[in-house]
Amino acid sequence: MTPFTTNWVRIISVAVFSVSFALGMALVAWYEIAEVTNDTPLATIIAIIIKGQAVVVVSTGLAGVIEGGAYIVVIAHHIVQRGIEKGRQEGLAEGIAIGQDKGRAEGRAEGRDEGRTEGRTEGRAEAYEDANEQLDAYFKRMDAAREKGEDFDEPRPRFGNNGR
Repeated sequence: MTPFTTNWVRIISVAVFSVSFALGMALVAWYEIAEVTNDTPLATIIAIIIKGQAVVVVSTGLAGVIEGGAYIVVIAHHIVQRGIEKGRQEGLAEGIAIGQDKGRAEGRAEGRDEGRTEGRTEGRAEAYEDANEQLDAYFKRMDAAREKGEDFDEPRPRFGNNGR
């Protein structure tokens, strides 16, 4: 994700938070002021603050979903890119080997193309398989800790270049 894209994701998530927070607090205040008529002014203010906590949680959750979704796309992109690069390297090596065996320029080009195609396919499959195995193991450890009632503070597995 480029810095330009990152900035737009952040701007959109802050805008969603701001709008949902303002609308939610306006609805809570309207309800407490207009509909609940038997309270004192202090009790009304306290009720607005207490009910406003839920508005903060919902607004933060909406903004988090936007940013979290963007970063999931970044992680998936890095996993695929890593697999493609690994497959390209393996395909290039295999293509050169096939081309050398044929001993002709057209054989080398054909071998490289076949090797790249096979290497990319294998590299992508290996990258997805590695990522799935790591995530499955992580979630199993997390579920086991939760079942035992223990805190689970292990960081999520990182893939590709997202750990920098």
